[in-house]
Amino acid sequence: MNSYYDKDKSGKVSLRKGDIVAVRIKPNTTGESTKTQPRYRGPMVVTQERPSDTYRISKLEPRNGRPYATIVHVSQLKAGRGWNEL
Repeated sequence: MNSYYDKDKSGKVSLRKGDIVAVRIKPNTTGESTKTQPRYRGPMVVTQERPSDTYRISKLEPRNGRPYATIVHVSQLKAGRGWNEL
């Protein structure tokens, strides 16, 4: 029974330096419905691989000259095959 479930699962996700990703964000608790709020922030680029499935990422195009960089776990990332698909 378990083999049917595992058949389509890719297993471990691995990203490389230079990959385009989106980062999951928590919904704002402003009283409005979270259904219409964005779920991901991006596009971002992976700048460094770190231990324990963590990655340093930064904004692809900084807004107003302010760079944005952070360290996130792979479970919070969504790999981009093309930014239009995210």
